[in-house]
Amino acid sequence: MKLSTVAIRLGLSVLAGGAVATVVLSQGHGLQPGGSNSWEVAPSGEPAAGTLLPDDLQALREAEDKWDYGLVQQRLAVVRSNGTALAASDYIRIAHIYRVRGHAAEGLALINEGFRHFPSVDTALEIVGSAREAGEITTAQQMLTRVLSERMTPEQRQVASGNVWELSKIKWQFDFELNPKPVNYPENFIQQRGYYEFFSRPSTPYQTTEVTVLGNMSRKEEVTDSANNRIVRIYPQYWSIPVKVRMVVTKTPVALKLATEDVPADKLPADIRPYLGKSNQIDPTGPIAQSIAQKLRGKNRAETIENIREWVMREVKYQNPVLPGEANKRDSETVLSRKRGYCWEIGRAMTAVLRAAGIPARRMFMINVYPERGDDIDFSSALPAWCHVMAEFWDPKAGWSPCQNRPSSVVAMRYIPLASEMMVEQNPDGTVERVANETFYGNHESPTKKAVCNSVSLKVLSAFLR
Repeated sequence: MKLSTVAIRLGLSVLAGGAVATVVLSQGHGLQPGGSNSWEVAPSGEPAAGTLLPDDLQALREAEDKWDYGLVQQRLAVVRSNGTALAASDYIRIAHIYRVRGHAAEGLALINEGFRHFPSVDTALEIVGSAREAGEITTAQQMLTRVLSERMTPEQRQVASGNVWELSKIKWQFDFELNPKPVNYPENFIQQRGYYEFFSRPSTPYQTTEVTVLGNMSRKEEVTDSANNRIVRIYPQYWSIPVKVRMVVTKTPVALKLATEDVPADKLPADIRPYLGKSNQIDPTGPIAQSIAQKLRGKNRAETIENIREWVMREVKYQNPVLPGEANKRDSETVLSRKRGYCWEIGRAMTAVLRAAGIPARRMFMINVYPERGDDIDFSSALPAWCHVMAEFWDPKAGWSPCQNRPSSVVAMRYIPLASEMMVEQNPDGTVERVANETFYGNHESPTKKAVCNSVSLKVLSAFLR
């Protein structure tokens, strides 16, 4: 189902590095108002006003307020054994807690039961969210299609819009302008080397990338580094003219099937084994990383990864760097001790703990795309934080997979991975962090100076919910 056109919008936003991102949407996309009220008439199941709640239901709601998965499970079991009826709000809140805590399949079963008792837009939207996080893409898309035919409040429409964004197949077009004099490179380094390097990701089940050079090119070549990054080397015809590069990315919602059992280090592929050891500013042998990993070990590999993801997201607070280059100075042990840091640093911390738990991991560099949020979604973005870093882990079934900000087997549509960190330094100017940051993303921490990537524009070529 192609989303209907409702708007044409054009926006401008200043990137963190001072470069201007032009957001062009030639064909807007949005949600139709819908004409049905078939679900809204369902009863809520709440006791009459002034009626005291049963003790077991009151205790369950107190656990819901704490967002404690284990406690909710225990008290829900008591409610079930007593035969106490749940309200629609209980089904929705508990299912949401389950999926946020990494138990989306359990939440999906519960909210399906709730929908049978209380068919409404709210219970349907929770089915969409729980199904999406559980990797049941078709179920989520089918229920979302039903929801879009219903009348909704502005708040409900905003939730539906976010799900349209996450469940659509989207093709993006990025146009980059490369600059021969980036910050922090030796003077005339790129000219002396003779070429630009443009990083892009090899095709994965959820993302394909095509790179085209638009003029001012004498020749180009593609190489692959030790992290399996695809690097396009562009030899310009004239150094006085910027090189323009077009990148077309197609993102498809796909559920990654992850392994549950651990893989002994001696059974890992030879190119994966090094990602258990130390690397630049990442030390899995450090006492803090080791202690945290030991506490967070789960019953199986998948549970350990989820425990680590949830702990880092909960305990290590995001903090913007105060000074240029500050995020490059603190190692993983320092970040874990301080419990705060920039995305560069949080990525180091999560990578160190994953490796300490015996899970191969590294950092991944990406573009972070945000949709405009409102009653309707048009898939455009002001790109408020377009450069981002995240940890990724190696899985024997799915390969390298992002350890993203939510417990989901579906890679979030806003993340467009484009380069991974290498264990072995292969670049003449220092670490891969600097190469990936400055060659592809530009130096976003130096807003008064020009970086390699001087500007970027974004255009949506198509968006399908199917």
